[in-house]
Amino acid sequence: MSKEVSRTITARCSDSGAELTLSFDAAQITAEIKTSIEKRLLKKGVAVRWSDQETNSELFIRVVAIDQGNQSFRFFLPHFIGEAVLEVEGQVALGGVTPQQFHYTQREHEGMWGGSAQDMLKVCAQRVADKIAGDVLRSVRL
Repeated sequence: MSKEVSRTITARCSDSGAELTLSFDAAQITAEIKTSIEKRLLKKGVAVRWSDQETNSELFIRVVAIDQGNQSFRFFLPHFIGEAVLEVEGQVALGGVTPQQFHYTQREHEGMWGGSAQDMLKVCAQRVADKIAGDVLRSVRL
């Protein structure tokens, strides 16, 4: 159930300049981050307006690296090598308060038959998005 929207924030998510080791389009992962953040914040009455402009975003997310890992290694040596990794950084700048910096690295080790890299990275994106949404909600309360 969504609450009535009490606030709208501007946000930007960029994967330009990121270190990418992928066999598919990185836009799928950034889209998953955006969607997950929107869902979590909307439940708390905060809407997100995504922008492609670099200036004046209250939430800025930069994808630092996406590595799909190696499915064969994950199958034969789970928990040791071959993990899928998503790394993001950015800032939350709401209400004229000093911007709060964040940097999150999320790793996924396991999946059926070594796990689909795309599905594992989407799980990483959802977990990172939850952390970022939490940062935004803490800033909104300040």
